[in-house]
Amino acid sequence: MNTEFNKPPKIDRKKYSNIHTMLFYKNLPFIGLIFVLSFIYAANVQYAEKHLQKSQLLQEEIKELKWVYWSLKSGIMYQSMEGQLSKKVQEREIFIRDEAPRKIVKLEQ
Repeated sequence: MNTEFNKPPKIDRKKYSNIHTMLFYKNLPFIGLIFVLSFIYAANVQYAEKHLQKSQLLQEEIKELKWVYWSLKSGIMYQSMEGQLSKKVQEREIFIRDEAPRKIVKLEQ
């Protein structure tokens, strides 16, 4: 059986003063990767929250514009009813004829 795997790693005294500094420098690429990934994650969360807030503001604006549309539409429908039109016409002293207008027919000879 190979016993080299069971032995602790040898510390190169020239590069590292103790085991903690060796572990830190050996894992430095991993620590850097974790830092970069956490930075990307934080930026992504900020980006998503910004767009979510913008979307919510637009939804509120759409609601308000729908209310304005429906109120205008109902006002127009009410104003265009026959009873309302006849009141407006009577105020201006314009009378609506009950009979249809006469047709002028030109006969060819």
